[in-house]
Amino acid sequence: MMADCLMAKKAGLAIHLSASFLPKSGFQSIDELRKALDKWQKIVKMLAELSERYKFEFFNPFGELDHFLRVECQLKISEDDVVKLVNEYHSKYASAIKSVFRGKLVTQLGDAHPAFRNSLASYNLSCVDLVGILVGSKISLFKEERFRNDFLETADIMRSLCLKWNNSWYISEVWFYDDKPVTEEKLKKQSECFKVLFNLIQQLNPSVYRGPVGVLIMNWNLREYGIFADIMDRPVESIIKEFFSSPIWKATPQKR
Repeated sequence: MMADCLMAKKAGLAIHLSASFLPKSGFQSIDELRKALDKWQKIVKMLAELSERYKFEFFNPFGELDHFLRVECQLKISEDDVVKLVNEYHSKYASAIKSVFRGKLVTQLGDAHPAFRNSLASYNLSCVDLVGILVGSKISLFKEERFRNDFLETADIMRSLCLKWNNSWYISEVWFYDDKPVTEEKLKKQSECFKVLFNLIQQLNPSVYRGPVGVLIMNWNLREYGIFADIMDRPVESIIKEFFSSPIWKATPQKR
């Protein structure tokens, strides 16, 4: 992974390194979960030191910590305790990183959605420079009106959150996917999904909404068994190219 990062850096790309882990079969207790999260702090510091050595621009110490606590740790944690753990470990990881890494410290929220409005409002994200959110849908289940309403409501939530903590938000993952096989109908729908998303982004004034200050499409050449979400050599590739060639992305980062 680090070799890939260095090759990308040498090619002139900015590097966004995101780290996380998954338990093999879940945790048996909160105490076991905490021990794993504490051990992760040592790995995070090591990765931050490497990121600084090679001048990476962005580092995320734990992608989707909120979703990890709600789902992937396989414990029934109350929503109040999810918020407490998110705040505690974001702070711990940031403290470990900021002493060695001078780039932008980021996080990705896995559950930035109106259904979690109260929890989102309780997150302490003062320790990060940028807050990422996941945007997407299963292509065959995509409903434009519902997606539009959820996205605009989420943007308003992120505006309030980032105003509170004096940072900005961005779309750190676009996840429009569907089951294989890939068909012409699904590819057409994939393009439509991205068009709707891009139209919504262009409606937002980033100086008012504190974002989105960028869009990271992490599944450009992703190869997954059973599903497809990749972009490369798909019809949607030209739509994405056109979007990023528009004047909205030619402003300086400070103006965005």
